[in-house]
Amino acid sequence: MTAEDDGTIANDDMAYRRVHPKQAPPDLDGVPRLSSAAFKLTEADHGRLSIYLRSEVESIPATSSDCVAQGAPHTIAELDVSYIRNLAHGVLRDPITSGAVPNICDPAHAVITGFATSRKDTDRQARALREKARWPTS
Repeated sequence: MTAEDDGTIANDDMAYRRVHPKQAPPDLDGVPRLSSAAFKLTEADHGRLSIYLRSEVESIPATSSDCVAQGAPHTIAELDVSYIRNLAHGVLRDPITSGAVPNICDPAHAVITGFATSRKDTDRQARALREKARWPTS
């Protein structure tokens, strides 16, 4: 699949991905361990993985933790946009203009594109994204 990409999004930007607690089970030390499940597509994703762009979150102004819905148990993982593109994915702005549960970060919403259609390949792609994902430092 050819990845749609918005070249105006800088390679040095960061992508924030919401992570459900089940996608970050604690390791033996009790520290959450990010699972590739956080980067797997569901049918509802329509082949595009939801993210927020750090530069646009900061311009709101907001922080990565503001991108988690009020009262939700989620956390945030981050990835370099350049790494996403190096995996042959694209990044597109996809601001949310109306939603059932509005979020302050909705204008900074974007998507990762270019996912394969086979389960085996999408699992491989999820593992590759997880490989460089990390918890935000700020």
